[in-house]
Amino acid sequence: MPGDTVAAGSGGDRQAAIRIAALLGLNDASGFALVAGPAAAFAADLAELGGTVEIIADATHASSGAASRLRLGARLPFFDGKLHGVWLSGESADAWLEEGARVLHPLGRLVIEASPALMVQRLAAAGLRIVAEQEGTALATKV
Repeated sequence: MPGDTVAAGSGGDRQAAIRIAALLGLNDASGFALVAGPAAAFAADLAELGGTVEIIADATHASSGAASRLRLGARLPFFDGKLHGVWLSGESADAWLEEGARVLHPLGRLVIEASPALMVQRLAAAGLRIVAEQEGTALATKV
């Protein structure tokens, strides 16, 4: 996909899914992870990697497959602190940054692609801090 940073330099959907799983720390995790924005196109490949994490994808960008899909509104339909991982890409990074922080489990990871304006300040206000950042992708955890 043009402009899709998750796939940059990868060898296809499976490589992008492996990158998403690695950055979200899904190897030994259980629970739920959300992939929203253009990166949701890789959700089915991510779900097929195995593991015990249920992948929930933004239905606007996801194709059919092994991942659960749902339409996202102004507020993410999850309880506070329940998701092991949240991946926000494209416009969803700006639209759901605070919501992504709200639904993130205390030991979870939030990954943001295409960093929105004032990202560092917004993450800090939401109780998160950036632990790694490279080429427009930031990994944040709760403080």
